[in-house]
Amino acid sequence: PGRSRMTKDELVEGIRKANDRETRRARERES
Repeated sequence: PGRSRMTKDELVEGIRKANDRETRRARERES
């Protein structure tokens, strides 16, 4: 139940942070 109480903004922010972490890791792998 705790997770469903999250607002849309919080959900988007969490996804954005996860994406940034993934892209940063991929970028380091390329260089």
